[in-house]
Amino acid sequence: MECIINLQLTNYDIDSGKNKTFNIGLGSVDKNQQITVEDIAKRIASMSKEERSVLAAQLRAAKTQKITNATITGKPDDPVKRHLVSNITLQDL
Repeated sequence: MECIINLQLTNYDIDSGKNKTFNIGLGSVDKNQQITVEDIAKRIASMSKEERSVLAAQLRAAKTQKITNATITGKPDDPVKRHLVSNITLQDL
């Protein structure tokens, strides 16, 4: 049986207050086959120019998410729910 490989990116949409998930199919492998980061890189490199452009746009969107005080401390109606963004520098923050 084959397993489908999906690259999944999730961005927090500050306007809607919800996460948006974007999936990109990278093919399939046998369920017993091990896959490495190098394999993923090769599959991305073999994507069409349009598919790579969409992926690049999603990665840029993930990098440039707006951060508000509510993002860090939680919303007044839901003080426990926080949406911290990883891989951010102090300059970006």
